[in-house]
Amino acid sequence: MKRLSLVSASAIAACLFAASPPACAQETRAFNIPAGSLRDALNLFAAQSDQQILFSGDLVAGRRTAGLSGAYAPSVALDRLLAGTDLVWKETRPGVIFLGAADAATDEVTRLEEVIVTGSLLRGSGPLSSPVVVLDRDALDRRGRATVADVLADLPQNYAGSGTPAAALGFVDSSGGNSALATGINLRGLGVGSTLTLVNGRRLAGTGSRGAFADASALPSAAVTRVDVLLDGASAL
Repeated sequence: MKRLSLVSASAIAACLFAASPPACAQETRAFNIPAGSLRDALNLFAAQSDQQILFSGDLVAGRRTAGLSGAYAPSVALDRLLAGTDLVWKETRPGVIFLGAADAATDEVTRLEEVIVTGSLLRGSGPLSSPVVVLDRDALDRRGRATVADVLADLPQNYAGSGTPAAALGFVDSSGGNSALATGINLRGLGVGSTLTLVNGRRLAGTGSRGAFADASALPSAAVTRVDVLLDGASAL
């Protein structure tokens, strides 16, 4: 009875050992797989290792292997059969192996070049819909005029029929408000009171008995760096 108990205990231990998939998967098997078609080699591997191997026919079409002969663990034997190919295997569950293509994107790390972005959240002025005439310092020197009023007298868009000394002395200007014989800017003939004149962004004080317009003749051209004339819209210079 004592011997029978020992034998029974050994049989139970053997059954428990056989039921462990990781241990069985590492058992050495005898393989005899000739070189040739990879499809045939994988079928022989499945038969000689007592495992199922799943793969697509298109995946192994035209592929060859160097074969295998000797005693190996199934995992080592399969690695040798797939050597030199871009195929990998994965055991989805004990005794079942899935064969697929290696994903090169997971093996190689793509390094991006450093990109430096500089910018500003300050919003500038949008595109102007009206034309702007710019007279810089060189343009002023070429004209050789004494005052800004004389410089702008050459501007075709500046109407000289009112707001000038000649108009005041000849009684052409019916307003009669130019007793100081000042010279205003009259863009598009809308009147000297309709043209805004700014110096460094500040409005000039009005001139004449009524202060109806700014006197551009009071500005020497030598003291001006640039003259910008917005011809249309709310015209200003």
